[in-house]
Amino acid sequence: MKQLLCLPICLLLLCGCSGPETRGEYAATGAGAGALAGAAAGQMIDGHTGGTLAGAAIGALGGTILGAVAHEHSHPQGESSRKSNASYDNSEQIRNEVRRKNQDDIDQARSDLRKKQLEKESLAVDNEKQRLLLEQKRLQIEEARLRQEEARVNYKGTNSANPN
Repeated sequence: MKQLLCLPICLLLLCGCSGPETRGEYAATGAGAGALAGAAAGQMIDGHTGGTLAGAAIGALGGTILGAVAHEHSHPQGESSRKSNASYDNSEQIRNEVRRKNQDDIDQARSDLRKKQLEKESLAVDNEKQRLLLEQKRLQIEEARLRQEEARVNYKGTNSANPN
């Protein structure tokens, strides 16, 4: 009785799995289902471990072949494959366009940032230039004042040496 319940329970468990997509997934699913069905049949027929293992091996081989055939039947080459490839190519093209656009945006942001940095540096250079020009003016005025002072001292010195 237990052996008769094992097969439907195993099949129900397999039905709860997500559907296979690739040929390998179909073959693996077929191998698993075939092994379970073969093991159950081998146990019912022989009643010994050897029969169970032989049934599982034969069922796995048959399930693998049937799974691959089922994939070929449900996914014929041709139009659907071309549509799938075209869809993939289109989505890849969209991703590439988005990447290019994002890279363009990044490059523009970097350019804008560099431009602002250069403007800031230019402003700092202009401020330093103005400061240096003011310092130069101050030094010229100081030099002129010192020359006047020197001339006054020299004038007094020549006048006091010659009292007439």
